[in-house]
Amino acid sequence: MFIHSRNRAQPELAGTVPRQAFPVNRTFALVLGVLSFFVVAPAGAHEGHAPLLTRGASIDPATGVLRLSREARSILDVMTEEVTERKVEGHWFAYAAIESPWTGSAFVSPLLAGRIVKLHVQPGENVKSGQLLAELDSQELQQLRQELLTAKNAADLASDTAKRLDSAANAGAVAGQQLLEAQNQAAQAANALSVARRKWLALGLEESRLDGVLSGVDQQPVYMPIMAPIEGVANHADLSVGKIVAPQEHIFEIADLRTLWLRIRILEKDFDRIQIGQVLSFTLSAHPGKSWLATVDKLGAALDPETHLADAWATVTNPMPDDIRLMPGMRGQVQISQTNTVSRVAVPTAAVFRDGAERFVLVEQTSTKESSEYKKQSIVTGQQSGGFIELRGGKLYPGDRVVTQGGHELAVFFTKGSLRLNEETAKDIGLSLASVSGRLIEDVFDADGAVDVPTDRRFIASSPLNGVIERIRIDRSHAVRKGDVIAEVKSLEFHNLQLELLGATLDQQLQSTVLEKLKLSGDSIARRRFLDVEAAERDAAFRIEGTRRRLAALGVTEEELRKIQTDSQLMPTLPLRALIDGTVVTFTKVLGQVVRPEEPLFEIHDLSKSFVEAFVAERDSGRVQVGQPVRIRLVSDPEAVLTGRVIRLGHTVGTASRTLSAWIEVEGDGMQQRPHNSLARVTFKAGESPARTTVPLSALLQEGNRRFVFVKGGDGTFARRPISVGRKDDRFAEITHGLAGGETVAVRGVFQLQTGYAAIR
Repeated sequence: MFIHSRNRAQPELAGTVPRQAFPVNRTFALVLGVLSFFVVAPAGAHEGHAPLLTRGASIDPATGVLRLSREARSILDVMTEEVTERKVEGHWFAYAAIESPWTGSAFVSPLLAGRIVKLHVQPGENVKSGQLLAELDSQELQQLRQELLTAKNAADLASDTAKRLDSAANAGAVAGQQLLEAQNQAAQAANALSVARRKWLALGLEESRLDGVLSGVDQQPVYMPIMAPIEGVANHADLSVGKIVAPQEHIFEIADLRTLWLRIRILEKDFDRIQIGQVLSFTLSAHPGKSWLATVDKLGAALDPETHLADAWATVTNPMPDDIRLMPGMRGQVQISQTNTVSRVAVPTAAVFRDGAERFVLVEQTSTKESSEYKKQSIVTGQQSGGFIELRGGKLYPGDRVVTQGGHELAVFFTKGSLRLNEETAKDIGLSLASVSGRLIEDVFDADGAVDVPTDRRFIASSPLNGVIERIRIDRSHAVRKGDVIAEVKSLEFHNLQLELLGATLDQQLQSTVLEKLKLSGDSIARRRFLDVEAAERDAAFRIEGTRRRLAALGVTEEELRKIQTDSQLMPTLPLRALIDGTVVTFTKVLGQVVRPEEPLFEIHDLSKSFVEAFVAERDSGRVQVGQPVRIRLVSDPEAVLTGRVIRLGHTVGTASRTLSAWIEVEGDGMQQRPHNSLARVTFKAGESPARTTVPLSALLQEGNRRFVFVKGGDGTFARRPISVGRKDDRFAEITHGLAGGETVAVRGVFQLQTGYAAIR
């Protein structure tokens, strides 16, 4: 059928617009001319027959195909492009910063106080792991040297004396008790020398140098070496020869800039959108116009309690050593890609048109020199990027051609006068329907809440002694088992405690040996001497037991204690062990950093089971009780509705917040692996009563003080209908006027229907 105009004078507009009256450009005038061809039928035409193609355009009512003449096509400059298959990426953005890995940055501190006598590196200089950075002259070290020499002389003298007395005793010139005393003194002196040697080695001093000092060959001053723990760039501030430094004072910082971390700050609502393996590009304020690519390799397991941001991580590298562009502390923006794993049918962005809620393309059916034919095809769109939109629905195939230029003028032929959705459009807007029916409307009240990992499923690792972090054995979001060593701390206190155990063990062994010899001597040994040795043996056993308990409390295992006592094998570092199974959620230190017992180092959470803590307003505190049913909606997943019950209540109202805490156990496994502090909205059910006519809350559309719903008619069209609302809960609303039971309303895609309604109104 023809498309007639109500105003038969309109054709005169084409090409006859006076320039003085309508100052429009020539292209716009031509478009108006073409449109006059579109809407005016020639005099000789009648309904049911197409107009001559040379006059403009027509639509075949049976097929819905638009014919466009050569002249009209040329004036509108209609152009088409081919439909292809491709992987279309979606993008979203987040802020990020460059950070050093936990093991890629290190502080260097002396174990003893002293004066710097030599500096071997300058700020900004590259160093290797184990390279000498500086040397300290320490009074404590000199005292240890003297202690070693004294112990060596005492051990040599006692050993010589015991040998001479042994020879004399064999000749019968010396009493057995005198020989026994000499042997005891020789053993004690040897034990004292052994302990002093281990003190030397614990400071990182060379054993070969120790042998030279003890033999008298090495008479050179002994300085405390300061070594680089990692490879990287060394920096120090206000450090010079002659400066006095304190024990565990940070005197150097070394940064390995070859590999760095990109820490991405993710909004809580977006956390479920990011996955390991996603490709991203990032820019930095320090390098405008430059971008880098990276891949997400770690996801954080906790939310910042103040900002409620989550972390994702990517590893980035610097081309070394001459082109260092990425540095810790730099900030920028990340563009995160969401790429399909398979190619999909895609069309140019310019080919997609909208008619209210509907998206469609104009598919070229035929194209000859004289005319072209186009047909409207509704589509379901997906991600958009790089000038293309992927299709998730619609009868389009690779090789089809779609209009990309001039389509807006052609699209006016396909606008509808009613709000009717085809299958593709319904899918595109996520349309969902529900029947109007009677339901129970609950009496509810809401409260803010947060995911709360129980205290017995949270572990904060701290060093029980002063020291410096020597090794870090875990990574971000690392899964650990109870008993795993997560870090090691170098501590002189720990070393001295082991020496106490070793000394007490050696002393007990010596006293036990002496005691056995005294028993074999019979009546020739004074009773008092026997009792003294027996008391010394018991005293050593008590010291062993007490020291073992102290070391066990520090996390030393039974096997490690055995090695100290039987093999004289001291542990170089204090191990920090996980006390629960879980995931590492926080760590704020680096290698070489000084730590104290009151400082938390790592935090580990067992995320297999969590509660929700609701903060009930004071006005509602009297309405909540143990066992009360609730519904929970997480900010990170607002579509999911979890259910649970109140298991315990707080007993005070917060003075600042004016809220009462209520802890909720969630049914099912919906809380597994949910990060601590994730925000939630909690709805408490206090009662219920029936309502004859109800709809889901999502069906309601509000404009000012008026509310509407979209009702689907028997002919498939949607009508916007005003309604009056009565009682509501968090899921349903009672309709007091405007709807009848059994009618069908839209509950999803409502806002898109409103867009379509506005387009045709």
